[in-house]
Amino acid sequence: MTFEKNGITCDTEFDYVWSEDLGFCCCGRSEATAKWMVRALKHIDKLITNRPPENEWDAHYVRWKAETVELYGGMDGACYFFWYWCDAKGFTEHGGSVPGWLTMEGRNFLAELEHVLAKEREGEE
Repeated sequence: MTFEKNGITCDTEFDYVWSEDLGFCCCGRSEATAKWMVRALKHIDKLITNRPPENEWDAHYVRWKAETVELYGGMDGACYFFWYWCDAKGFTEHGGSVPGWLTMEGRNFLAELEHVLAKEREGEE
């Protein structure tokens, strides 16, 4: 079974999103990378979406920053690269600093990525 959109045929819908929407090749560990991207996008969203009352902001930010270190393996360059990439793709709004917050385009992309990953898992069963 194949997936076709805009006159382009790919093996799966995931492959279409990965190669045509994002411009990546499908070799290597694309599915594992996409799963990590879902985590990373949700992590960006968590900073602002779950914003606590002002008097609890500092503790919230400290927890979020600790999770950032874990998510990116303590590599500042990696997290900033991803944040800059998200900003350049229009998935985040820059605000005063990266990562900012997810835009509607970023939320839609996150939902699409979750959708195609779920379809990939269904195909494995």
